[in-house]
Amino acid sequence: MVAEFAGDFSLLFFGAGSVAALILLGNYTSFWELSLMWGIGLTIGIYVAGGISGAHIAPIMIGLIVAVIGGTFGNLTGFALNPARDLGPKLFEAIAGWGHLGIPGPGGYMWVPIVGPFIGGFIGSCSTTTSSPVRSGASTGPCSRPSVASRPTWLASP
Repeated sequence: MVAEFAGDFSLLFFGAGSVAALILLGNYTSFWELSLMWGIGLTIGIYVAGGISGAHIAPIMIGLIVAVIGGTFGNLTGFALNPARDLGPKLFEAIAGWGHLGIPGPGGYMWVPIVGPFIGGFIGSCSTTTSSPVRSGASTGPCSRPSVASRPTWLASP
């Protein structure tokens, strides 16, 4: 628990700290610099918490991916990376009266980060369950039909 707190603190210290410097002090910071700070904050957070809580992903690569996505698409999407984080603020903007800024967003782009992860998850699960050599034919994903042997007994035909 302490490791997760320290990891989250590192992420927010660098990420939100760079945004706070921009807003409160009037420092000019480009979107790329903000994205880079969030990516570095994520990398440091993974290093801090990883040894204790088991975060075993490649921290530098993940941090760079976050920075590149934010730097390239951040202005367009508002740094949309997670539908759970992005949908709530969009709904609030629409309800609070900011009109098209919330839904559908500038250029109608709001649906891409909301629907895209679900489509990608489905495609990924289909490709994993149909092409994985580990399963050796025992496919159980959403794109496969269960065999008669794997069905519950009350569904099996007599």
